Amino acid sequence: MNLSKKMGIPSMRIYIPSEDKSWILNRFNEILDSSILTEGKFCRELERRLESYLGIKHVVVTNSGTGALEAMIRALNLKGEILVTDETFSATIYAILRAGCKPVLVDVEEDMYLSPKELKAKITEKTSAAFVMHVGGFISDSIIEIREICDANSLTLIEDAAQAMGSKYDGKFAGTFGEAAGFSLFPTKVMGSAEGGFVATDRDEVAELVALLKDQGKAKGNICNVQGYNWRMNEFQAVIALSQLNRLKAFIEHRNRIAKLYDEFRELDKTGKITQYRKSKKCRPNWYKYIAFLKGVEREFIKAKLNSQNINLSGEVYELPIHLQPAFREFGYRRGDFPVAEQVSRTHICFPLTSNLTTEQAEYFLQCLEESLK
Repeated sequence: MNLSKKMGIPSMRIYIPSEDKSWILNRFNEILDSSILTEGKFCRELERRLESYLGIKHVVVTNSGTGALEAMIRALNLKGEILVTDETFSATIYAILRAGCKPVLVDVEEDMYLSPKELKAKITEKTSAAFVMHVGGFISDSIIEIREICDANSLTLIEDAAQAMGSKYDGKFAGTFGEAAGFSLFPTKVMGSAEGGFVATDRDEVAELVALLKDQGKAKGNICNVQGYNWRMNEFQAVIALSQLNRLKAFIEHRNRIAKLYDEFRELDKTGKITQYRKSKKCRPNWYKYIAFLKGVEREFIKAKLNSQNINLSGEVYELPIHLQPAFREFGYRRGDFPVAEQVSRTHICFPLTSNLTTEQAEYFLQCLEESLK
């Protein structure tokens, strides 16, 4: 391969095909003419389309994935302790705390997924729920055992599906394994928007309360039945999300083609410095992330070498587990408390992967990665 570093490879970015831009702008004009800028017909259309796509009874759109997570926890009326994966984004923990519950961290397995064994060991009389995160868009075989543990102990299973829109396990979509799930439409996601998120659930009362909470608790006019929040989605966000939903199948298929190219490289790799991420055979990920583990080489060294070639790796998931995040020092955890989470956080990298990454760009990255590893 004789490829130029002038090409440049971004880490992650939202991809809006040029032919979609006129579609979006026409609807923006329609919104402006209608003067209904928030929670109008496009938000309702997005909810209906998402319900149909996921095969779930209710979707309620919100202004962010973080808002969706907190609204979900509050609507489920969860109390006490929530067992949550240590390998997640801080927003998952914020949602638990701000909903008035206590997060209790649980170590992960080598696939970065919540460990059923560790989960079971931490259940107490104060535990009300288990909170799983579909890291990188992957759903582990462990989800079945986690569901069984929750059922046996009368725990509510909830999902942070922020990274997993469109991912499936054994034909079942992420976000449909628990009582409710929160999704993100942040611009870096496989299906993105300017901002946004949504709650998905089959429970009528949960959807009804989420809809109430997100609109200041207003039941009629300015009469508020509960203490709510402003988690409303605006119409412009909904239009962009609808355009992305129209493309989701094609986006995932494209990412799958790039992932297969990356798989072939790793099968042929002779350096021994890249090890395989263990993906379930039953999982059809959306390939939000392509995760690999380094062996005997520092991540910052590889990133610096690639940056010199105008290549930006996708961000880690996550470079620090929750118990080592400065924001959560008050929890009292120490280094070594969650050894697997620390190991996988420290050693993984995420290959460049966007919905419009070209084969030429992927090959250029692999060429530079191989040179760096040598």
